[in-house]
Amino acid sequence: FIGHHYSIHMIFYRLQRLLFLLLPTGLHSFSTNNLHCIGIRSHRPALHHSFIPSSSFHHYHRLSLHCFSSASATTTMSASTQSYATLSKSLMDDIVDATEPTSERAIDILSALSKEQQQPITIEILESTKLGKVLVKVVKTCKRHKRTSSTTDNQWDEAIATAEKLLVEYKAAADLEAKAASKKKVKSNVAAAQKPGLPSSTSAYKTRLVTQKKEMYKDPPALPPAHITIESKLVKEPKRNKTTGELTFVAGKNKDIAK
Repeated sequence: FIGHHYSIHMIFYRLQRLLFLLLPTGLHSFSTNNLHCIGIRSHRPALHHSFIPSSSFHHYHRLSLHCFSSASATTTMSASTQSYATLSKSLMDDIVDATEPTSERAIDILSALSKEQQQPITIEILESTKLGKVLVKVVKTCKRHKRTSSTTDNQWDEAIATAEKLLVEYKAAADLEAKAASKKKVKSNVAAAQKPGLPSSTSAYKTRLVTQKKEMYKDPPALPPAHITIESKLVKEPKRNKTTGELTFVAGKNKDIAK
C-alpha cells in the first residue's frame, strides 16, 4: 500500500514537472494543489512542490486582464487612428522606454510613420494617440543616446531628422485644419448675423455687433432678451404672494405667447 501510494505521488510529481516545462514563465507557480483546475485530485495535498510563489500567477493574471482591456480599447478606435496608435506605442515601447534602444529600430518605426498614407494626420488623431508628445520624447531620447554612445553612429542623426520633420509636418497640418475650421465658423456666424431676428448664438451676436461697428461692453456679449409679444388688450394686474412676495401674471388670450 505504501509503495502504491508513493508511486501515485511520483506520477503527480512528474506531471507537475512536465507542466512546469510546458507552461509560460508567469505560470510556474503551478503546484499539486492546482491540479484541481484540470480535473486531477491529489491524494497527498501536504506534499506538493511550488516552484515560484503564487503571486507570480496573480501578476500574470492581472497582466492578461490589462492586455485584454488594452486590446478592447484599441478596437474601439477607427481603423485609420489605430495604425497611428500602434506606431505611437511602438515608439514608446521600443525607443523611449527601452533600456538600450537601437537607431535601426527607431528609423524603421519613423519611416513607417512617415509612409502612413491610410489617412492624413488630423487634430483628432494627434489628441487620441498623443503622437506629437511621443515624437518630442523620441527626439530627446535619440539625442541622449547619441551623446552617450561610445561609437560614432550617424544613424541617430537620421532618426532625429526624421522625427523633427514629422513634427513640423504634423504641426503644419494641425494649424491648417484649425484655420479652416475657424474660417468655416466665421462664415457661419456672418450668415447667421445677416438673418433677420434675434441671433441664434453668442458668437453670431458678436459678429453682428462687429459688422455694425457697435460698441461692446462685454466680450463675449450677452444675448438680448427673447422676443416679447405685446397683447392688443390689457390683462388683469399680477397678484403678489404675501409670504414670498412673488408676482403671478395672468396669461392673456394671445396664442403666440407660449404658456
